[in-house]
Amino acid sequence: MSPSSSHPADRGNLPGILATWHALAAIVFLSWCFGGMEPRTRMIAAFWCLGAPVITWFAWRRAEASLRIRFLRIVLPLVALSLVVLISAFNPSMRLLTAAGQPAGLVARNDYLRFLPSTVWPADTIEDFFFKAGLILVGLNIFLANPSRWHQRLLLAGIAGNTAILACVGSLYKLAGATKILGIVSSPNQHFFASFVYYNHWGGVAVLGAAAAAGLGLDYHRHGHRDARRNTPALLFGVAALFILISLPMSGARASSAVGAVLAIVVALRLLPQRGTATHRGLIAAIFTVAVIGLITTMTFFFAREPADFMVRKTATQLADLRTGGIGDARLPVYQETWELFLQQPVFGWGWHSYRYAFRRVQMFEFKMQTEQKEMSVFLDAHNDWLQLLAELGLVGALLGLASLVGVARVAAGCWWRMSPSFEILAGLGCLGLLALVDFPFACPAIVVTASTLLAAAAGIACRRERRAPQERIGGVFIRGQPNSD
Repeated sequence: MSPSSSHPADRGNLPGILATWHALAAIVFLSWCFGGMEPRTRMIAAFWCLGAPVITWFAWRRAEASLRIRFLRIVLPLVALSLVVLISAFNPSMRLLTAAGQPAGLVARNDYLRFLPSTVWPADTIEDFFFKAGLILVGLNIFLANPSRWHQRLLLAGIAGNTAILACVGSLYKLAGATKILGIVSSPNQHFFASFVYYNHWGGVAVLGAAAAAGLGLDYHRHGHRDARRNTPALLFGVAALFILISLPMSGARASSAVGAVLAIVVALRLLPQRGTATHRGLIAAIFTVAVIGLITTMTFFFAREPADFMVRKTATQLADLRTGGIGDARLPVYQETWELFLQQPVFGWGWHSYRYAFRRVQMFEFKMQTEQKEMSVFLDAHNDWLQLLAELGLVGALLGLASLVGVARVAAGCWWRMSPSFEILAGLGCLGLLALVDFPFACPAIVVTASTLLAAAAGIACRRERRAPQERIGGVFIRGQPNSD
């Protein structure tokens, strides 16, 4: 990705240009419109996604045969998953009773085919699945269209810059004690940040944006010409990544702050020198880790003392409740009963987006978020996306999703994934996966399209480097590609 490198295929790549701007526009729009959690925003974004198959068609016609094969390895499992979901929509397992267009109760059906995929509310399944599938295709087009190096940098810089602006705006409103989103829109959730209704949804976007900024900064620093490094924006992107991560404790989100700290440590360790003995490198790594944790703690103390106090008090209250025989914040009982839900339909699951309806069948505990609440709380999400997806899609859906990820991993050898910015993007996606263990970031459309776009960009960069670079000896071993060529 160095500015000096060029290739004839980079010129006149209209699908690459369209895919870049199409994805970037979707990310910016959804991130500033409540993360895409509002119905009108979802409708506009759904119409925007209709352009994704058109871009896919143009990109397919232009792509090389080897790139098409790699793309098919990623997409075919997702196509199979789409067929499973489509079949489930014609085989509902329950009859949903509605009142004024809203679900009012469930009645089990005896006439559905139990050996085929099924779902609870077909209309809801189709609407949510194919909207999310459209967002994923928007991102995957970045891989198939193979945009130029300049557009790859533009995409990552756009994601990083947009996230940094959101972090700045959210932090300013937080310091001002705003009670409304952006000071003008009432939020259904008191734990909001910037333009996001839920602070852990902001956390997912922030982790991805920080990973993009850190990866781009390290790429400029390590893979540019030595004499030109001082004239690159490497330091600017590094500062942007740090600022984004500092906004996480400012938001008051505990899980997001934890995974943000993990990402900060991973990126800091990437700055370590590669020379010296193992003991020397280990000592430096320990010092770096302590320094990063100290920096984050200090910045949190000075700029986010009140949110930090909130996180500490909330954690202490939940731990005290657990010690007295309570359920804390209800996550553990939800996980246990979600697992029971999976065991009832282990092959195909209960159907995409059916958790909020099917979970009522197994919920045995009572949980009231407010003391004056008369009825027990209804859970729309399991607060563990991986467990929820297992309950909704079963083992078949889980294996198809895993097959798609294997297809992504196979686009290039591992040595190319270990280079910037692909490595930092993978680290950010890994941290998002950790967040999904205790929350529901994949329910947020802004996170879905950002994650799929960054994953496709990282895969495209790794694949491009492997295909275009000559053989080079690294550490006494021959590999395909020259590390500093892209």
